[in-house]
Amino acid sequence: MNPLFIIGIVLAGLVVLFFVMYFANKSASKKIYPRRGDASNSIKYPLPSDFNNLDIKKDYFVNNKNARLTVYTYVKKNTSPKAVVLVSHGIGGGHFYLLPLINYLCLRDLAVVAYDQYGSMTSEGRRIESMNQGAIDVKFALRYVEDHFKLPIYTLGHSWGGYCAAQTLRYSSKVEKCAIIAGLNNEASMVNVPAFFRPLAKLIVMLCGATLYGKYAFYSTYGAMKKTSAKVLYLQGKDDPVVLPKYTGYKYQKKFKNKKNIKVVMLDKKGHSPIVTYESQLRQAEVMKQFGILGGNLVDLDTYIDFNKNNIPDKDVYNLIGDFLVD
Repeated sequence: MNPLFIIGIVLAGLVVLFFVMYFANKSASKKIYPRRGDASNSIKYPLPSDFNNLDIKKDYFVNNKNARLTVYTYVKKNTSPKAVVLVSHGIGGGHFYLLPLINYLCLRDLAVVAYDQYGSMTSEGRRIESMNQGAIDVKFALRYVEDHFKLPIYTLGHSWGGYCAAQTLRYSSKVEKCAIIAGLNNEASMVNVPAFFRPLAKLIVMLCGATLYGKYAFYSTYGAMKKTSAKVLYLQGKDDPVVLPKYTGYKYQKKFKNKKNIKVVMLDKKGHSPIVTYESQLRQAEVMKQFGILGGNLVDLDTYIDFNKNNIPDKDVYNLIGDFLVD
């Protein structure tokens, strides 16, 4: 058989495979992320205007999709901050649910820059589309920080945002510290299949994701932590039902036990939001059941839920994060 014919068949097969994966990824994306991450209109979140002790600046940067992503800068009034912390939020809304932690960091004399992810809250974007997009957007957010501050740079993120924060360790040697709170490893790690099929399923998800996001589909929290010399704090609840500790926190404890720049802390009686009290976590779980993990206008309830009552800070965990960033 003619070798050129064989090569042609192989190339044609690869092209067909690429488009099959491309459209499979597009279809899965619409089912998994069918809407924007604006949370529910029935939930009252904290707002920047609630914190009168802070100087707040609202701005934006433009990402690779030419979308404007809103960015807020928070600084305690009459303070010269020691460093700046770039904060990335989790899926389902914007960064407002992290405002109590942001305020606490400002009280520790840190400036905080927090942005809303693509397709979330105050930022542009028709819908979230993919967690892989977060790995791209955080590069633009980091560039914004580097352009606007001449201070030591730290990063912090929760859940999806923890994964995003970890990627900053790849992008710049200027990132000196990174605090990851219940950060997922990558989008592929969220596949829910029996353990035996997990490696193959993850590979398929990453290959499908690569048709749209290229190398970013292969980025992971573990990979970023493995290569960095920056100081890293990975913080997770032992009972996290969303980002399973056996694939993240416990794995990192084992893999990085001899890496002096990485500290992994696993917390008792803590779920996916280890920064709040145990009672708050239980109330948050009830809200999640009613409204859905991805937020949006999923239901129309008469009861107006004050998220602040379900978001009571765990002072010990706040101090753990603050001490890591400040000391």
